[in-house]
Amino acid sequence: MVITASLPGLRTDEIRVTIEDGALSIAAEKATETEESSNGYLLRERRAGKFQRAVRLPDSVDADSVESTYDDGVLTISLAKVEDEKAKKL
Repeated sequence: MVITASLPGLRTDEIRVTIEDGALSIAAEKATETEESSNGYLLRERRAGKFQRAVRLPDSVDADSVESTYDDGVLTISLAKVEDEKAKKL
């Protein structure tokens, strides 16, 4: 299973990915501050925003073998399936 998320303008240290109770959660928080001075005026802007998305994972996903990459604003999370249990012969 592959999950992709577009997260433009974020750094890897601003993104948090967790798996808990069968759900994959992607959260991020970004805060920026700019200051501009011209003609005797001072302009300061502060922007902040955060978001969180959760996806319920099927039981067939192995939560211990998760790989993620973040490249050019796209987060890609790869999840492997659990191998099926084979019937035991007695």
